[in-house]
Amino acid sequence: MKRNSFIILPLFIFSIAVFRFIYLENGLSLIIKTCYPIFAGLIIAAVLNPVLVFIEETLKIKNRYVGVILTYMFVFFILSLILTIVTPNIINSIKQLSTDIPKLYFKASELLSPLGEDVLLKIYFDEIAQKISSLLTSLINNALMKVIDVFTALANTLLSLIISVYILIDKKNIENWIIEFSSAFLGKKTLMK
Repeated sequence: MKRNSFIILPLFIFSIAVFRFIYLENGLSLIIKTCYPIFAGLIIAAVLNPVLVFIEETLKIKNRYVGVILTYMFVFFILSLILTIVTPNIINSIKQLSTDIPKLYFKASELLSPLGEDVLLKIYFDEIAQKISSLLTSLINNALMKVIDVFTALANTLLSLIISVYILIDKKNIENWIIEFSSAFLGKKTLMK
């Protein structure tokens, strides 16, 4: 009975804290933002576990640390290979588009100039050019916020990777702890069913 009280009391305190945050303004979103790296780490560990097992069995690696390091090296190699192939193409396409838009605008203006100033098509074309200009201006204005978001995402990704490494390395101990926790909380009879 004493063992169950050590588990029930922290769960009770945790549930009170969670419900307290939920009733705050944006409390639930704050909880989700805080727990995001943990959930992402669990998902990364679940996705990489089959790769880890394959590498350990194929290379006959007995040390779990070496297997985890090789797994992450393999995944980072594949991701960097994909990024080095895809990213330059995207950057070149954006550069080409930014140089082609003014040329296309002037060509369209030259083609529409003989038709007269009050042509409906030219008015629409000018409106589209203004919308593109305002869109590019807002894109530049929001660049700082995007940089901050990128660094936040990188920090969350790093934390998720650290959590997933921990889970992959200590998988057996975590499984044993979950079984012990479940049996203490639910009872051994309920767990065995």
